[in-house]
Amino acid sequence: MCILLLILPDEHPNMAKLAAPPPRFTPEEWTLSNNTNYAGAEQNRKVAEHIRAEADRLISETAETTEKTQQETTKRIDQRLTDIKHWTNQVDGIKTETGKELEQLLDYKRRIENSLAGYLDRNRQLTQKCLQLRENRKAIDLVHDEVQKELIKELEMIQGIEGLLQRTLEQVEEQIRVCRSANYYLEKELNDKFTAFNIDTACHVLSNKDAGGAAQRHMGSDKITPNSVTPEDWERFSHDNIQKAERNKNAAQNLRSVVDSVLEQTREDLIKQGAAVDAAFRRRIQDTERALEKDIDHHAKVVHEIKDVEETIEKLIKAIEEKEPPLMVAETRLDERKERPNIELCRDAPQYRLIGEVAEINESIRRLKVQLHEAREQLKQLIRMQLQLEEDIDIKKHTLEIDRELCVPERKKFEHPIF
Repeated sequence: MCILLLILPDEHPNMAKLAAPPPRFTPEEWTLSNNTNYAGAEQNRKVAEHIRAEADRLISETAETTEKTQQETTKRIDQRLTDIKHWTNQVDGIKTETGKELEQLLDYKRRIENSLAGYLDRNRQLTQKCLQLRENRKAIDLVHDEVQKELIKELEMIQGIEGLLQRTLEQVEEQIRVCRSANYYLEKELNDKFTAFNIDTACHVLSNKDAGGAAQRHMGSDKITPNSVTPEDWERFSHDNIQKAERNKNAAQNLRSVVDSVLEQTREDLIKQGAAVDAAFRRRIQDTERALEKDIDHHAKVVHEIKDVEETIEKLIKAIEEKEPPLMVAETRLDERKERPNIELCRDAPQYRLIGEVAEINESIRRLKVQLHEAREQLKQLIRMQLQLEEDIDIKKHTLEIDRELCVPERKKFEHPIF
């Protein structure tokens, strides 16, 4: 019981009284309280009944869902095993084909290694000799002409044929490396698929009976592994490996076909190129001979023109000299007439005409000198052209000696070996 003490005013410091008695409820309040308790009990009982019913339903539902999900998972693992078998067969098939192609490539490699030998040395030396001889051409005739192009092309062709077997061997060795690489990755994929197949097989046969034994709780196993891939990526990986191996196999087959046919083509190419070089020599010699004839003709015309220009220069010099007396007369007249006294110093018609006459003679002398300068300059040009033509004639003769007298006989020694 709680007792309340009241502090009386200061005039009654020692007095106190007890607290008021607890409240009393009415009969109606008592009845209402009982009814409220009954209603609450009824409501809680109904909620409990609902929870029990929901729990029974949930237990049944989750049991059915768990069983159904487990069956679906088992079915999907079974389908996964089927997919692994399918892609394993595909990978194993292409690996077998690639292995057979690899064996054939190894056989071709041995054949090429046994066939490698130096040849066409003489033809290469003849072509190089012609190129070296033509390097002795002079000045403007040291041109990268059709003959030069065809000779270089022929030399490159001969060197190409000489190195063809070696390069082909390198290609075969590279293709062998590629096929081995493809086989390695195919073998690695087969091993991975074999491991995955065994794992999924073990998972497929695992059941609830194995709980506590083969089946254990593994916390966090429901998290997606960071380095895992999607089914699409998984299929694409196998597909890409198969396609790559298929391409390598086709490349190997094409390479073997090339090796079989290349030697048959080389002789035909050499004959064709040799004919092209010989035809280019004939055309170039004809062009040089025509150019030489034109040089000789133009040289004769230039020499004649030099003589004519020299005569013209003499005429111009004489004409300029002939203008000196009239100019002296006109200038003397003008100078004398300046001495006229006083009003007689008149700008009359003779004065103006004398001024015009001096200007006219000076202009004539100027024009004659300009013409004389042009004639002398042209004479220099003609003399330079004469020397240039003489030099060019010597160059053309030297070129003809190289092409016609030295190279053509060497070309007749050219041989076309039979492979």
